[in-house]
Amino acid sequence: MLGIGPLITLACLSSLVVLAAPGGTAAVTAAIAAAAAQLYLLIWRAKRWRDPARGVELRSAWLTPLLMALIIVSTDWSWALPLVGPAAALFGAMAAINTYALDGTALWQLLTTPGALKADVRGRMVAWALLFGLPSIALAAMLWAVTGSRWGGAAVGGAIAATAAGSAGAPLLALVMPAVGTDARDRIYPGQRAGDPTGGQMTIFPVVLLAALLPGVIGGSWWGSVLAAVLLAAVVLGVSPALTVRLLQQRGTGLLEAMTSRDTAALRSAARTRGPLTRPRGTRSHHGLGGTS
Repeated sequence: MLGIGPLITLACLSSLVVLAAPGGTAAVTAAIAAAAAQLYLLIWRAKRWRDPARGVELRSAWLTPLLMALIIVSTDWSWALPLVGPAAALFGAMAAINTYALDGTALWQLLTTPGALKADVRGRMVAWALLFGLPSIALAAMLWAVTGSRWGGAAVGGAIAATAAGSAGAPLLALVMPAVGTDARDRIYPGQRAGDPTGGQMTIFPVVLLAALLPGVIGGSWWGSVLAAVLLAAVVLGVSPALTVRLLQQRGTGLLEAMTSRDTAALRSAARTRGPLTRPRGTRSHHGLGGTS
């Protein structure tokens, strides 16, 4: 699973490098054909995922910035190509906004395993960084090298900051604004009421966008933008994990009960209640829940 991000990055780069290079109509036609083949490959690969809801989110998160790049290279705005890097991180954050609710009732395993919460939060952050964050930074850097755009430094800095904001913000908002839908064990095809995360997506969008813009505004020169982004990323990644773990401790049981009963009122009551985590009455039986997502 973790190899799909770098694979998509290579697919993007191989197409866009050819498109950005001189060579006339033949080069452009060949590059578009290569891009179409890569899109087909990526869609086919994502269809093999066990959870169709996650597959849809993954495909849309990477195909959207790639199509944006293909549109840009067909215009005279090649200077904007490096900005596709921060855009990829932004769409990746929106795609990962509902991961805890997508886990379904299998969340009980996490809540009843001693010491698992901190490791889970950090694991989700690392997994997101491998799938979206690092490929987004690499994409911005490579497109800057190819195009020589004056916005390249700001794009790389923006990709770094957006990666930190997305990695930290997606698990946090997944607990604050979960969209409960069909349990993971019952989802067999896309669009099967997996929950509507629109509210969370519209919340994380301006957060990551602001993070991506700040390095370019604060830093000035390219090295200043990158330095500002690294400092911002260090602060965000240093503070957010503890807050997310605390929210998971407070809201995890309520989220599990909401997914078991399909009643989001349990979330509101859990948000007002603090106490040690216990497995809800409806989830005492491993077989009663289906076990895994």
